Amino acid sequence: MYAARVSFCFAAIWMASWRDIAWCETPPPGKSASDSASVVFSVGGAYRDITPERAMPNYNGDRLEPDKNATPLRVQAIVLDDGMTRVAVLSVDCTFLGRTEVGRIRDALHRRFELAPEHVCIAATHTHTSPATTASFLTGALPEPAYINVLIEKSLEAVEQAISRLQPARIVAASIAAPPIGFCRRRIDSSGQVYMTGSEPKLDSPLPAENPIDDRMQYAVFEDMARRPLAIAFNVACHNNMIARVFSADMFGRAGDEMRAAMGDVATVILAAPCGDVSPRKPDGRSTYANDRLAGRAIADAILASYKSQPYIDGGQIVVRSVVRQIPDRPYDAPAFGYDNGRGSDARAREHFQRRYGPEEAAVRERGATQCDVEFQAIAFGEVAIVTNPAELFSIYGVKIKEASPFKVTFVSSLTNGYCGYVPTLEAFSHGGYETYRTVYTSR
Repeated sequence: MYAARVSFCFAAIWMASWRDIAWCETPPPGKSASDSASVVFSVGGAYRDITPERAMPNYNGDRLEPDKNATPLRVQAIVLDDGMTRVAVLSVDCTFLGRTEVGRIRDALHRRFELAPEHVCIAATHTHTSPATTASFLTGALPEPAYINVLIEKSLEAVEQAISRLQPARIVAASIAAPPIGFCRRRIDSSGQVYMTGSEPKLDSPLPAENPIDDRMQYAVFEDMARRPLAIAFNVACHNNMIARVFSADMFGRAGDEMRAAMGDVATVILAAPCGDVSPRKPDGRSTYANDRLAGRAIADAILASYKSQPYIDGGQIVVRSVVRQIPDRPYDAPAFGYDNGRGSDARAREHFQRRYGPEEAAVRERGATQCDVEFQAIAFGEVAIVTNPAELFSIYGVKIKEASPFKVTFVSSLTNGYCGYVPTLEAFSHGGYETYRTVYTSR
């Protein structure tokens, strides 16, 4: 029955014929299904700093500097083990990771620790202020190989320490109201045209939002039997984008820092929930440390207040499902390149659009038919499930997946195990706007 519930949850993220799904549930070396009677749910966590010591370009080609006042970039790891199945869940403070980089990290973990690749979950926290870790959006610039090597080595170190810290654990997990830190950034006029916030015409009253947003967030605190925290995972549906121009783990990193201050020096794995159409509210309208601290504190305070009153959940058996699909990319289509006013209609906005999207249009048109490797993964333990996708899903998808899930707490983790760009709703494509623009790497 438990595996069937995982399958139900998994089906919510990939509506496919069951006969076509390649299930993956591999015991670690030396274990077999007959060992499942002696389940001891254990957890370990650790993290490593991956902040560069010098300026490097981010995903957009801008050169960023390290800053001691910003929250550090980290790779964080939680390892789960039930005596038969071992899983590693990692979050990386980067904008996104491609399939190549995910594959390299998984391969290194498999060789070092015999972790099955499909038992490794690697989520990007989507901070916009980190070094480029895959081909850059709209520039094609490649990441620095030396930094990717550092990222792989620090991932190995974090997982190694997490494994060394494995001990019997219980879970405190819940879905709670999220603080009001985000809003739908797609604003729609009476004609059906969508504008990204800041690009809309000057009007007497704001344009209405196109979609509702996800106002819930999820967390899981893993504790030892003496109720000491071992690791934390949390899941918020908002772009992690409060800070500019310096390396920073942004508001999600600040939330982790706040929880560590209250609960001890533990890993705080961040699983970014679907938020392709959600931007953060900045009280003073600027990208400042004050704002990312306020948002991070609001997230942490909500989790800490809830955590004190929640009952325990036993971890029990760990079940993993994984499938990779080769999905055809959208073909070349002129309207998909933003021939609307979604990013502004004045001369400056149009010139900026042509400079950045013109080369993308030419590249997609010349490439012809291409396809995208898309991995869907589900990890379940006790009353908790993590389901993943590599897209910037619109927020409403996360809401619907959670509503369909049979688990008490369901983390929907976007930008995980790869990257394939925005996935708007069908209605959103009819409205146009930034997130629907087809490029080599986005809205594929």
